[in-house]
Amino acid sequence: MKKIFFALLVTIGLCNATHAQQLTLTNTSWKGIISAQNDFAAILTFSKDTFQVAMAEENVLIETMSYSLKGDTLTVRKIAGGSPCDDTTIGTYKIAIKNDIFYITVITDECMERSMAFSAAGYKK
Repeated sequence: MKKIFFALLVTIGLCNATHAQQLTLTNTSWKGIISAQNDFAAILTFSKDTFQVAMAEENVLIETMSYSLKGDTLTVRKIAGGSPCDDTTIGTYKIAIKNDIFYITVITDECMERSMAFSAAGYKK
């Protein structure tokens, strides 16, 4: 009986640990550098299925994109904004969150400007 109880506790613990590791971006904001013609401090703000890129100091909206997240893979598509990306080009990125820093690394994106815009240094919560 003790072995069954112990096994049950271990299983519950593993399920909770797995659940805790699932990435979510909904209702989060991250600040860091966007590389464009002129690098600028930006805030990335995620809602349920869209995210916005705004200039941090001027609070000027630069871009709005739709996104989906499956595991650690983020898929984005431009809705509106100033980048030269068209609204049919899909970008796929690997993401990670470590020590309250959001990292985004290109997997594939035909929009070169977007694929080069995200800082390898990450974005602070």
